[in-house]
Amino acid sequence: MTFALKTVCGLTVSQIASGLLAEPTTIAQRLVRARRQLEAADIAIEPPPPDDLPERAESVRTALYLMFSEGYSASSGEVLVQPELCVEAVRLARALATHPMTRGPASDALAALLALTAARIGTRVDPEGAAQLLEDQPRERWDAGLIGLGLDHLQRSATGCELTVWHLRAEIASLHAVARSTAETDWRRIAATYDQIVAIDGSPMAALARAVALGHAEGAAAGLDAVNACLPLLTASPYGHAAAAAFLIDLRREGEARTHLERALALAHTTPERRLMERRLLALSAGS
Repeated sequence: MTFALKTVCGLTVSQIASGLLAEPTTIAQRLVRARRQLEAADIAIEPPPPDDLPERAESVRTALYLMFSEGYSASSGEVLVQPELCVEAVRLARALATHPMTRGPASDALAALLALTAARIGTRVDPEGAAQLLEDQPRERWDAGLIGLGLDHLQRSATGCELTVWHLRAEIASLHAVARSTAETDWRRIAATYDQIVAIDGSPMAALARAVALGHAEGAAAGLDAVNACLPLLTASPYGHAAAAAFLIDLRREGEARTHLERALALAHTTPERRLMERRLLALSAGS
Protein backbone atom coordinates (compact mmCIF):
# COMPACT_ATOMS: atom_id res chain seq x y z
CA MET A 1 0.00 0.00 0.00
CA THR A 2 2.84 2.41 0.80
CA PHE A 3 4.25 1.97 -2.70
CA ALA A 4 0.80 2.58 -4.24
CA LEU A 5 0.29 5.76 -2.22
CA LYS A 6 3.63 7.08 -3.49
CA THR A 7 3.58 5.98 -7.12
CA VAL A 8 -0.13 5.92 -7.95
CA CYS A 9 -1.68 8.51 -5.62
CA GLY A 10 1.33 10.82 -5.77
CA LEU A 11 1.59 11.44 -2.03
CA THR A 12 4.90 12.48 -0.48
CA VAL A 13 6.74 10.46 2.15
CA SER A 14 5.60 12.91 4.85
CA GLN A 15 1.98 12.72 3.73
CA ILE A 16 2.03 8.92 3.72
CA ALA A 17 3.63 8.86 7.16
CA SER A 18 0.92 11.16 8.52
CA GLY A 19 -1.87 9.01 7.08
CA LEU A 20 -0.39 5.76 8.39
CA LEU A 21 0.64 7.27 11.76
CA ALA A 22 4.26 6.30 11.10
CA GLU A 23 7.62 8.05 11.07
CA PRO A 24 8.78 9.43 7.69
CA THR A 25 12.03 7.46 7.98
CA THR A 26 10.03 4.25 8.38
CA ILE A 27 8.00 5.03 5.25
CA ALA A 28 11.13 5.91 3.28
CA GLN A 29 12.71 2.59 4.27
CA ARG A 30 9.57 0.68 3.20
CA LEU A 31 9.66 2.36 -0.20
CA VAL A 32 13.34 1.51 -0.69
CA ARG A 33 12.69 -2.12 0.24
CA ALA A 34 9.69 -2.30 -2.08
CA ARG A 35 11.67 -0.95 -5.03
CA ARG A 36 14.53 -3.36 -4.38
CA GLN A 37 12.15 -6.31 -4.16
CA LEU A 38 10.48 -5.33 -7.42
CA GLU A 39 13.83 -4.95 -9.17
CA ALA A 40 15.23 -8.20 -7.75
CA ALA A 41 12.16 -10.18 -8.77
CA ASP A 42 11.88 -8.39 -12.10
CA ILE A 43 8.19 -7.76 -11.43
CA ALA A 44 6.40 -5.60 -13.95
CA ILE A 45 4.10 -2.89 -12.58
CA GLU A 46 0.88 -3.64 -14.41
CA PRO A 47 -2.82 -4.20 -13.66
CA PRO A 48 -3.47 -7.48 -11.83
CA PRO A 49 -5.45 -10.28 -13.51
CA PRO A 50 -9.22 -9.75 -13.20
CA ASP A 51 -9.61 -12.70 -10.83
CA ASP A 52 -7.21 -11.04 -8.36
CA LEU A 53 -9.16 -7.77 -8.17
CA PRO A 54 -11.71 -8.72 -5.47
CA GLU A 55 -8.97 -9.88 -3.10
CA ARG A 56 -6.98 -6.67 -3.60
CA ALA A 57 -9.94 -4.33 -3.38
CA GLU A 58 -9.63 -3.67 0.37
CA SER A 59 -6.06 -2.39 -0.01
CA VAL A 60 -7.29 -0.10 -2.78
CA ARG A 61 -10.14 1.16 -0.60
CA THR A 62 -7.71 1.97 2.20
CA ALA A 63 -5.33 3.76 -0.19
CA LEU A 64 -8.18 5.87 -1.58
CA TYR A 65 -9.35 6.75 1.93
CA LEU A 66 -5.85 7.91 2.88
CA MET A 67 -5.55 9.87 -0.36
CA PHE A 68 -8.87 11.59 0.36
CA SER A 69 -7.90 12.28 3.97
CA GLU A 70 -4.74 14.09 2.89
CA GLY A 71 -6.80 16.21 0.52
CA TYR A 72 -9.46 16.94 3.14
CA SER A 73 -7.06 17.76 5.98
CA ALA A 74 -3.49 18.35 4.82
CA SER A 75 -0.70 17.01 7.00
CA SER A 76 1.36 20.22 6.59
CA GLY A 77 1.69 23.43 4.62
CA GLU A 78 -0.11 26.68 3.92
CA VAL A 79 -3.45 25.14 2.92
CA LEU A 80 -5.81 22.86 4.80
CA VAL A 81 -7.72 21.45 1.84
CA GLN A 82 -6.44 20.11 -1.48
CA PRO A 83 -9.68 19.64 -3.44
CA GLU A 84 -8.01 17.95 -6.40
CA LEU A 85 -7.01 14.99 -4.23
CA CYS A 86 -10.53 14.71 -2.82
CA VAL A 87 -12.17 14.91 -6.25
CA GLU A 88 -9.89 12.23 -7.66
CA ALA A 89 -10.40 9.97 -4.64
CA VAL A 90 -14.19 10.27 -4.99
CA ARG A 91 -13.97 9.52 -8.72
CA LEU A 92 -11.84 6.43 -8.15
CA ALA A 93 -14.00 5.22 -5.27
CA ARG A 94 -17.09 5.46 -7.47
CA ALA A 95 -15.25 3.58 -10.23
CA LEU A 96 -14.37 0.88 -7.71
CA ALA A 97 -18.05 0.68 -6.70
CA THR A 98 -19.18 0.15 -10.29
CA HIS A 99 -16.45 -2.13 -11.67
CA PRO A 100 -17.81 -5.68 -12.10
CA MET A 101 -14.90 -7.22 -10.18
CA THR A 102 -14.69 -4.78 -7.26
CA ARG A 103 -18.24 -3.55 -6.75
CA GLY A 104 -20.13 -4.58 -3.65
CA PRO A 105 -21.30 -3.26 -0.28
CA ALA A 106 -17.84 -2.25 1.00
CA SER A 107 -16.97 -0.31 -2.15
CA ASP A 108 -20.34 1.45 -2.14
CA ALA A 109 -19.83 2.30 1.54
CA LEU A 110 -16.44 3.86 0.78
CA ALA A 111 -17.91 5.86 -2.11
CA ALA A 112 -20.68 7.04 0.22
CA LEU A 113 -18.20 8.09 2.90
CA LEU A 114 -16.01 10.09 0.52
CA ALA A 115 -18.90 11.78 -1.30
CA LEU A 116 -20.68 12.75 1.93
CA THR A 117 -17.49 14.12 3.44
CA ALA A 118 -16.45 15.91 0.24
CA ALA A 119 -19.74 17.83 0.38
CA ARG A 120 -18.24 19.92 3.20
CA ILE A 121 -14.98 20.87 1.46
CA GLY A 122 -16.14 24.38 0.55
CA THR A 123 -16.74 25.28 4.21
CA ARG A 124 -13.57 23.84 5.71
CA VAL A 125 -11.85 27.25 5.71
CA ASP A 126 -13.53 30.58 6.41
CA PRO A 127 -13.07 33.78 4.34
CA GLU A 128 -10.25 34.92 6.65
CA GLY A 129 -8.26 31.74 6.00
CA ALA A 130 -8.86 30.03 9.34
CA ALA A 131 -9.93 26.41 9.65
CA GLN A 132 -13.64 26.18 10.37
CA LEU A 133 -15.01 23.67 12.88
CA LEU A 134 -17.97 21.51 11.90
CA GLU A 135 -20.33 23.40 14.21
CA ASP A 136 -19.35 26.72 12.61
CA GLN A 137 -19.71 25.64 8.99
CA PRO A 138 -22.68 27.13 7.08
CA ARG A 139 -24.57 23.98 6.21
CA GLU A 140 -26.51 25.66 3.44
CA ARG A 141 -23.22 25.79 1.53
CA TRP A 142 -22.65 22.03 1.70
CA ASP A 143 -22.87 20.41 -1.72
CA ALA A 144 -26.36 18.93 -1.97
CA GLY A 145 -25.43 16.99 -5.12
CA LEU A 146 -22.58 15.18 -3.35
CA ILE A 147 -24.80 14.50 -0.35
CA GLY A 148 -27.43 12.94 -2.60
CA LEU A 149 -24.77 10.90 -4.38
CA GLY A 150 -23.36 9.71 -1.07
CA LEU A 151 -26.76 8.72 0.28
CA ASP A 152 -27.44 6.74 -2.90
CA HIS A 153 -24.19 4.81 -2.47
CA LEU A 154 -24.97 4.29 1.23
CA GLN A 155 -28.34 2.79 0.35
CA ARG A 156 -26.70 0.44 -2.17
CA SER A 157 -24.15 -0.60 0.45
CA ALA A 158 -26.91 -1.92 2.73
CA THR A 159 -27.08 -5.34 1.09
CA GLY A 160 -25.88 -8.67 2.39
CA CYS A 161 -24.71 -9.25 5.96
CA GLU A 162 -21.22 -7.67 5.87
CA LEU A 163 -20.63 -4.65 8.12
CA THR A 164 -17.29 -2.98 7.42
CA VAL A 165 -15.51 0.03 8.86
CA TRP A 166 -16.49 1.85 5.65
CA HIS A 167 -20.17 1.29 6.44
CA LEU A 168 -19.70 2.66 9.96
CA ARG A 169 -17.79 5.74 8.84
CA ALA A 170 -20.29 6.38 6.06
CA GLU A 171 -23.15 6.16 8.55
CA ILE A 172 -21.51 8.84 10.70
CA ALA A 173 -20.94 11.05 7.65
CA SER A 174 -24.60 10.65 6.70
CA LEU A 175 -25.78 11.65 10.19
CA HIS A 176 -23.78 14.87 9.92
CA ALA A 177 -25.01 15.47 6.37
CA VAL A 178 -28.72 15.26 7.18
CA ALA A 179 -28.64 17.08 10.53
CA ARG A 180 -29.86 20.68 10.37
CA SER A 181 -27.41 21.81 13.06
CA THR A 182 -24.83 20.55 15.53
CA ALA A 183 -27.44 20.61 18.29
CA GLU A 184 -29.83 18.48 16.24
CA THR A 185 -27.20 15.89 15.32
CA ASP A 186 -27.78 12.38 16.67
CA TRP A 187 -24.60 12.35 18.77
CA ARG A 188 -25.59 9.29 20.79
CA ARG A 189 -25.86 7.23 17.64
CA ILE A 190 -22.57 8.66 16.38
CA ALA A 191 -20.84 7.80 19.66
CA ALA A 192 -22.24 4.27 19.54
CA THR A 193 -21.04 3.87 15.96
CA TYR A 194 -17.58 5.06 16.96
CA ASP A 195 -17.57 2.34 19.64
CA GLN A 196 -17.85 -0.16 16.79
CA ILE A 197 -15.17 1.60 14.75
CA VAL A 198 -12.71 1.61 17.65
CA ALA A 199 -13.26 -2.14 18.05
CA ILE A 200 -12.19 -2.60 14.41
CA ASP A 201 -9.72 0.24 13.91
CA GLY A 202 -8.16 0.85 17.30
CA SER A 203 -6.21 3.93 16.16
CA PRO A 204 -5.75 6.94 18.50
CA MET A 205 -7.59 9.20 16.04
CA ALA A 206 -10.62 6.90 16.03
CA ALA A 207 -10.62 6.94 19.83
CA LEU A 208 -10.40 10.74 19.82
CA ALA A 209 -13.33 11.05 17.41
CA ARG A 210 -15.32 8.79 19.72
CA ALA A 211 -14.37 10.97 22.69
CA VAL A 212 -15.59 14.12 20.95
CA ALA A 213 -18.88 12.47 20.01
CA LEU A 214 -19.27 11.22 23.58
CA GLY A 215 -18.81 14.77 24.87
CA HIS A 216 -21.56 16.03 22.59
CA ALA A 217 -23.83 13.17 23.64
CA GLU A 218 -23.20 13.04 27.40
CA GLY A 219 -21.71 16.40 28.30
CA ALA A 220 -18.36 18.15 28.50
CA ALA A 221 -17.15 16.29 31.60
CA ALA A 222 -17.59 12.89 29.96
CA GLY A 223 -15.97 14.18 26.76
CA LEU A 224 -12.99 15.60 28.63
CA ASP A 225 -12.37 12.33 30.48
CA ALA A 226 -12.44 10.43 27.19
CA VAL A 227 -10.14 12.94 25.46
CA ASN A 228 -7.65 12.85 28.34
CA ALA A 229 -7.45 9.07 27.95
CA CYS A 230 -6.39 9.59 24.30
CA LEU A 231 -3.80 12.34 24.82
CA PRO A 232 -0.83 10.09 25.75
CA LEU A 233 -1.15 8.45 22.30
CA LEU A 234 -1.45 11.76 20.42
CA THR A 235 1.73 13.54 21.47
CA ALA A 236 2.43 14.97 18.01
CA SER A 237 -1.17 15.88 17.17
CA PRO A 238 -2.94 19.19 17.87
CA TYR A 239 -6.42 17.69 17.74
CA GLY A 240 -6.54 16.11 21.17
CA HIS A 241 -5.44 19.34 22.84
CA ALA A 242 -7.95 21.35 20.79
CA ALA A 243 -10.76 19.00 21.82
CA ALA A 244 -9.72 19.11 25.47
CA ALA A 245 -9.69 22.91 25.33
CA ALA A 246 -13.22 23.02 23.90
CA PHE A 247 -14.60 20.86 26.71
CA LEU A 248 -12.65 22.80 29.35
CA ILE A 249 -14.13 26.06 28.07
CA ASP A 250 -17.61 24.54 28.39
CA LEU A 251 -16.70 23.61 31.97
CA ARG A 252 -15.45 27.18 32.60
CA ARG A 253 -11.91 26.02 33.33
CA GLU A 254 -10.33 28.72 31.16
CA GLY A 255 -6.78 28.49 32.55
CA GLU A 256 -6.47 24.81 31.65
CA ALA A 257 -8.13 25.47 28.31
CA ARG A 258 -5.50 28.09 27.47
CA THR A 259 -2.70 25.63 28.18
CA HIS A 260 -4.21 23.10 25.78
CA LEU A 261 -4.87 25.73 23.09
CA GLU A 262 -1.29 26.91 23.27
CA ARG A 263 -0.12 23.32 22.88
CA ALA A 264 -2.49 22.82 19.94
CA LEU A 265 -1.15 26.00 18.33
CA ALA A 266 2.43 24.76 18.69
CA LEU A 267 1.52 21.42 17.10
CA ALA A 268 -0.79 22.73 14.35
CA HIS A 269 -0.01 21.18 10.95
CA THR A 270 -1.21 23.92 8.63
CA THR A 271 -1.57 27.70 8.52
CA PRO A 272 -5.42 27.61 8.65
CA GLU A 273 -5.25 25.45 11.78
CA ARG A 274 -2.80 27.87 13.41
CA ARG A 275 -5.12 30.78 12.60
CA LEU A 276 -8.02 28.95 14.22
CA MET A 277 -6.05 28.32 17.41
CA GLU A 278 -4.85 31.93 17.53
CA ARG A 279 -8.45 33.12 17.13
CA ARG A 280 -9.65 30.85 19.92
CA LEU A 281 -6.89 32.08 22.24
CA LEU A 282 -7.85 35.68 21.52
CA ALA A 283 -11.49 34.88 22.22
CA LEU A 284 -10.50 33.23 25.48
CA SER A 285 -8.54 36.33 26.50
CA ALA A 286 -11.54 38.51 25.65
CA GLY A 287 -13.78 36.31 27.76
CA SER A 288 -16.03 35.34 24.86
